[in-house]
Amino acid sequence: MMKFSVLLSVFLLAIFGDVQAQTHKYDKNAYLHIDCSPYSSSYSYLNRAVKKRNKTANNSSVKKNAKFLHSGDYLKIYLFNLNPYQYNVEVNDVQQDFEYGKSEFDYAAYNKSGNGSTDQNPVSENAINVAVNEKAQIINYANAVDQLNFFIQKTKANLNPNEQKLISDKKQLEEDLNLASMDLNPNFEKLWEKIDSITKLDLASIYEKAKKFPAIYVEFNSLSYRFTSSLLPIQIKSYDQLTITVKISKKSNGSKVFERNYTYKIIGGLKVDQSFGIGVNGLYDDQHYFKEVMVKDTTFGTDRGIVLQSQDSLTFGQDSILKIENVSKKQILPNANRDSSQFSIGITTLTHFYYRLGFVNFGPQIGISVDIFPEQNTRYLFGGSIMLNDGRHRVSLDAGWSFGKVKKLHPAYQVGDLIASSNTSFPEITITRKSWYFGISYNVPITSRVEQADAPKK
Repeated sequence: MMKFSVLLSVFLLAIFGDVQAQTHKYDKNAYLHIDCSPYSSSYSYLNRAVKKRNKTANNSSVKKNAKFLHSGDYLKIYLFNLNPYQYNVEVNDVQQDFEYGKSEFDYAAYNKSGNGSTDQNPVSENAINVAVNEKAQIINYANAVDQLNFFIQKTKANLNPNEQKLISDKKQLEEDLNLASMDLNPNFEKLWEKIDSITKLDLASIYEKAKKFPAIYVEFNSLSYRFTSSLLPIQIKSYDQLTITVKISKKSNGSKVFERNYTYKIIGGLKVDQSFGIGVNGLYDDQHYFKEVMVKDTTFGTDRGIVLQSQDSLTFGQDSILKIENVSKKQILPNANRDSSQFSIGITTLTHFYYRLGFVNFGPQIGISVDIFPEQNTRYLFGGSIMLNDGRHRVSLDAGWSFGKVKKLHPAYQVGDLIASSNTSFPEITITRKSWYFGISYNVPITSRVEQADAPKK
C-alpha cells in the first residue's frame, strides 16, 4: 500500500504540474499597492497584469482590485502616502499554509478611506511671468528656486502625506511658475555675459541663487510619496497565503507609529493535505447464528459402506432402515438485525491531491478507514473529494471505493443448512471485496510550511 501511495503521488504530481503549465492563462505580473498613511485608515489593492496567451499581442489589460494571487506570479509592492523624510518603513513578506483552525484572512484589510488631510503643501498664489530680458530671467529663476525650495521643505516635513494631493499640488505649482515656458536647463553663463557690470553688482546674490535652479528642479521633480519596497519582485510559490507586514516608525526617535498585516490568498499550484473524519462503506462481514433444532435421523444398515436393501419382494429396492430417532442439529440462519444495515462505519484518514482553485477545490485522494461498527476492520480508500475552504476551516466531502477483507459464508453451505451440533464455528471464508464509501473529513496541512524573506525590506 505504501508503494502504491508513493507511485500515485508521483503520477498525480506529474499530471497536475503539466496541467498547471498548460492552463495558466496569465502573465506572471502582480502589483500590490499599500497605503502607509499614519493618520488615516489604511487599505491596499491588488492589480494583476492579465494577458491571455495564444491571443493577439494587444489582448492584455490590468485586472484591478484582484482578490487572489496566483502561484507563479511575480509580485511588486508599492507603498504610497509614505513620507520617507519623516518615517522609516520596514516590509516583510511571509508565504505560508493556513494555520490549523486559525484565521487572519481579511483580504488585505480592504478598507478604503478618504484622502486624509487637505492642508499639506501651500502653493504660491502669484504666478511668475517669464521675462524677456536676461536680468528678468535670472530674477525669475531665483524666485522659482525660492518657491520650489519652500515646497520641497514643506513636503519633507509633512506628517500626514497624501500622494494624490502631492501630485495635484506639484502640477499646480508648475503652472504657477509657468515652468512649461521656461528653459529647465538654462545656460546661466551666457545670460550673465549679456548683463552690464553695474547691474551685475546688484544681481550677484540673486545670480548665485538662480544657478541652483536645475538641481532644485530635479529634487522637486523627484518628490513622491510612492515607493517600491524592493528592487526585485516577490515570487509567489505554492502556498495558501501571502502576508505582507508593514512597520512604520518615526525617524526622529524611532518610535513605532503602526504595524499592519495585509494578507492575500494564493490560488494555483499543487497542494497535498491530510484530513481526518468519519466515513460509511459497503463492506461488512456476513453475520449468522446457529439455531438448535430437533430433526428425525434415520439409520440405515450398511455392509462395507454400502447401504443394505431389503430382499422381501414386497419391499425390493428400498433401503433397509435400522432405526429412526430424534437428534439435535444446528441450522445456519442469518442475523436479522444485521440484514437491515448492510454497511460499516469507520474513522478515516485521507491524503488529498488538488490544484488550488479558490474556495472550492476538487481532486483525488487515498486513505485508510478503521471500522468501528459493527466490527473492527481496516479498509483502504480511493476516490475523489470536494474541499470547501473559508480561509479558516477546510471541510472535505469524500466518496469513492473501499477495499478490504470480509467474511462470507462458505460457498459449500447455504442459509438454512443443517450441520452437526458438535460444530462450534461457522463455515466461513475470508475474501477481498470492494464497495462504495462516502464520508466527511476535516482538512489540515500535512506540514506547516512557511517561507519568509531573508531580510526585511526598507
